[in-house]
Amino acid sequence: MTFILFASLAYGEAQFTNLKVGEPAPFNGRLLNDEALATLVVNQESIEEACAIEIDYEIDKAKAKWSYDFEIMKIGLEGKLERAEIQIQTQQQEIDYLRANQKQSRTFLWVSTGFLVGTGTSLAIYSIVENQND
Repeated sequence: MTFILFASLAYGEAQFTNLKVGEPAPFNGRLLNDEALATLVVNQESIEEACAIEIDYEIDKAKAKWSYDFEIMKIGLEGKLERAEIQIQTQQQEIDYLRANQKQSRTFLWVSTGFLVGTGTSLAIYSIVENQND
């Protein structure tokens, strides 16, 4: 009924007048006594309160979902961070082990060996070529 009353008001200009019993109405429309008008006001206030309660409920529900999702992400990221730290620690231990067990390179030995092998190979090729020409 409230909807019908408000719908009829939406199409025309709102008019209000106080009447006493037996007086003719100055316009067509609905006649409400004080109790009916109070009921409309109370219903409107109840609707507003119900709407506010529903809004608060939905906001609280959204906050709870956001908090839950945030905690899930936080736990996942903490796990990933812990695994990364363990991996870094393991790699650092491996690097330290390899540095401790590294053999010193013998640059002079490799250069000398390369020079001797290269010289020997060159002399052998030269000797073969000279023997074939004779």
